[in-house]
Amino acid sequence: MKALSTVVASLIILFIVVALVSFSYVWTVIVVEETTSEGTEHIEPFVEKTQASFAIESLTISEVYVRNTGGVKLSGFATYVDETPKSFEMSKEVLEPTDVAEMSLSEELKPGQKIKITTEQGAFVEKVLVVGGVSLPKDVPIGGAQVIGGGSSGGSALGPICGNGAIGDGEECDDGNTNDCDSCTSDCKLNVVELSEGQDITETCKGYVLTEDIDCPGYCFIVRTGNLIIDCDGHSLTGGGAGYGIYVYDGDHVTIENCIINNYQKGVKSLKEYTTVRNSQFNNITGAAIDLMGSDCVVFKNTIRNSGYGIFILSYLSNGVVNENNISDSNVGMYIYMNGGEVKKNIVRDHVYYGIQVYDTTNTIIEENEIYTTNKPSDEYHAGFDICDGSSNIYKDNEVYENSIGFYFQCTENNTIITRNMIHDNYAYGLFAEYPDTKSSLIYDNYFSNNAVNAFDNGLANVWNTTKTLGTNIVGGPYVGGNFWGGFIGTDSDSDGIYDESYTVLGAAGSVDSLPLVE
Repeated sequence: MKALSTVVASLIILFIVVALVSFSYVWTVIVVEETTSEGTEHIEPFVEKTQASFAIESLTISEVYVRNTGGVKLSGFATYVDETPKSFEMSKEVLEPTDVAEMSLSEELKPGQKIKITTEQGAFVEKVLVVGGVSLPKDVPIGGAQVIGGGSSGGSALGPICGNGAIGDGEECDDGNTNDCDSCTSDCKLNVVELSEGQDITETCKGYVLTEDIDCPGYCFIVRTGNLIIDCDGHSLTGGGAGYGIYVYDGDHVTIENCIINNYQKGVKSLKEYTTVRNSQFNNITGAAIDLMGSDCVVFKNTIRNSGYGIFILSYLSNGVVNENNISDSNVGMYIYMNGGEVKKNIVRDHVYYGIQVYDTTNTIIEENEIYTTNKPSDEYHAGFDICDGSSNIYKDNEVYENSIGFYFQCTENNTIITRNMIHDNYAYGLFAEYPDTKSSLIYDNYFSNNAVNAFDNGLANVWNTTKTLGTNIVGGPYVGGNFWGGFIGTDSDSDGIYDESYTVLGAAGSVDSLPLVE
């Protein structure tokens, strides 16, 4: 009897366990079914931060601004107008949470048309254009949008959109929320510090602004951190002939802009990577106006007058961009030492010694620069380009004139290319390859004219023409081959724009241009 009671008790316990398990299963199925239907109110508070959803914040006849309102990345966007697929361009292929992106539609919407946007993550949104065919400004949205596929609604958006790149009412700035360290934060507020004389700059991710002209001898501003912008806003720093205007001692990614820097030993000096100097003026600098020693530097649209070196770049680790600067009355306009960079559209004039010195530089494109001197005596030595210890560089579309020497090659080799340059009216030589270790360069399709000596080659294995190729040459002829030599007269029996006779280049190398061009 006792044993039977024990068996009965065990069966009762087993029945209770099975019943509980069955109830739990049925309850779970119900909850799952509910949460996968349109009514997600049971779990929405717990998953809203991880679901895919977005909203249309602004809609015009040709532009749509969408914001990621969920907690996952959105990608794979598609657009439909009245259920018909439409092409578009989007400012961002992947939309991080809270990010805003602009869609530019290929066809303008008409009032009453419905636009539908979907993503690979399953979120989609619809909205009808209700404006009478007039495109509103970017920062004045029409209204919110109902999120159909993301489980939440966009609501009404009646103010400026932070992150669309347009400064609206109540916004101090708006750069598209691309970088908090540029002084415009992700909530479109300025994060700036006013500069004062002799200040050390130690806080990162801020914009430092000069609000007035200051006299600041010695080392005016010393940067001891990175990821920041120094904006002088057109104001000047004036020293006493020594020290540095701005010294980037420590910290990568520093940008210096809109400054006027006068009377220092060095205007801007940087030891760090990713330094940018742009839209600034430098006057009466005894050393280098801009002296950068890290890789990936950018020097853009600066004006430099009366300096020892206008620009001094030691970016030999990698990359550098030196473009659209205007340099005058320097001993040396530029000193370039870099690997894999670009030196483009600079004007260098009235240098005492060299316009652009290129030393130990490789894989760099040097193009569309203009280098010349005015009112210099013809017996004074000064070169447009001074080139040594480099290889695999390309010099093209430069104009070099009224120097003592246009291109002065001291020592360069291996695949350096000189092409489509205008080299004229230089007092001594157009191109002078002085030493035997100037070798293995390709020199073709250049214009040599009215130089005292067009070219002189003491180098080794330099080549003065390429293979005859169909294409417009530097003097407008139908074939690319050698160079144009002012003063050379020959015959062109087949009228192909290339002389039948070769042109002999002066110098110990005994070089020959086999395909000289006819003007």
